[in-house]
This record gives sequence, C-alpha cells and structure tokens, in this order.
Amino acid sequence: MMRFSCPRSTRSLCWRLLPLLLLLLLSLPTSADQPLTGRIVYRHCIVCHGLHGEGSADGESPRLAGMAQDYIERQLHTFKNENRINKPMLPIFQHAQFDDNAIRLVSEYLAELNTPRLNLWPYRPNPAARAAFDDHEAYIEAGRSLYRTDCAQCHGDDGTGNESHAAPPLVQQYPRYLLKQINDFTTGEREHEHSDRCIPPDDATADSLMHYLIELGHRASLP
Repeated sequence: MMRFSCPRSTRSLCWRLLPLLLLLLLSLPTSADQPLTGRIVYRHCIVCHGLHGEGSADGESPRLAGMAQDYIERQLHTFKNENRINKPMLPIFQHAQFDDNAIRLVSEYLAELNTPRLNLWPYRPNPAARAAFDDHEAYIEAGRSLYRTDCAQCHGDDGTGNESHAAPPLVQQYPRYLLKQINDFTTGEREHEHSDRCIPPDDATADSLMHYLIELGHRASLP
C-alpha cells in the first residue's frame, strides 16, 4: 500500500475533516433540478488540492489545474479501482454518486482551469546532492542530460507533457511531489505503461533533474 499522500503538515486536519467531507458527499445533487457539475465535485478535493487546483504549498499534493482531462480521468479511475491508494480519497470513491460521470465532470473542470504560476523558482539544491558533484556546472548538467535522454521523448522537450504518450507535464509541478513519484515508480508502488523504460536516477541526479525542470518552467513563463 502506498504511503499516505496527504501533506504531512495537514494530515491531522485532513482526518479531522473527513466527517465534513462525508457530509458534503451526502449533499451531492440527487435530482435533475440540481445537476452535478465538475465544480461541485471538486469541492471535495479542495482540502488537499487547493481552491484553484494549485496543490498544497508543501508540495505533497500535486497541482491539478490545467492538466490534460484524459490524464486526470485515468488517474482518478486508478484511485477508484484502488490501484493507487490515497486514504483521504477513499470515502469520496465509496460514494454512490462518484461514478464515471462525476470523474469525467471533475476532470473536465480541472483541465479547463488556468495553469497557476507556482512559486517554485529559484530551486534550492539539496546540499547533499550538490556535494555529490565536482562543481555546480556538473550538478546542472546531470539533470539536463538525464531529462534529454530519458524523459523528453515522452514528456516533451519543454516538459509540458505529451497526451499521445499519456505523459503529464513535469513543469509547474512541485519538486517534492515529483520526487515522491520517482520513488514510487522505483519501488513498484506505482506503475505506468513505460515503467520498464524508466531507469531510476540516484538521489543526487534526481535533485539535479528537479533543478532542470524548475528552470524549464521558469524560462517558459518569461515574457
């Protein structure tokens, strides 16, 4: 089973809010006069993913706003089928109305939101990761080389993702979240169709990769 992915700083809050979450779920529209919308479904995601889909400030809950609809739908079905486990989300998927239609609606809603500009730049390297390289240039080159040889084919040269490869954007996403996904893919807690082609980097190179992704996203945001 995967680790609890609710932000550590708000774990107790998430659990205390579960009764409220269940109450909200019971208040989902049940008649044609109260149509279900993606905005209504998303109310039950705000605690961890933010009012505008920006994710959590500590980076353990990912940014969802502006992600591809198909990608969000696939991941929600994976959670619903319990192939990925996130304890605060379990009551949501156990509700009778959180069906395929609700998943489609909330995925569509999130995809239509503007991608927020997260406060990620400049990236501050982990001192232990930086110390693993001879100098700063070697640290920077490790992440750049890894991305270009192992990641760009699926996630795009600019890191914005590639829907034809079912690959999400890696820019404008929290490094802490991305590092956790690398670890989960490495340990087998999470899989995707190209997992066998993804060679897990060591910790120092993974940190350098985060630096490169933050720089990619920052350059793209410049006028």
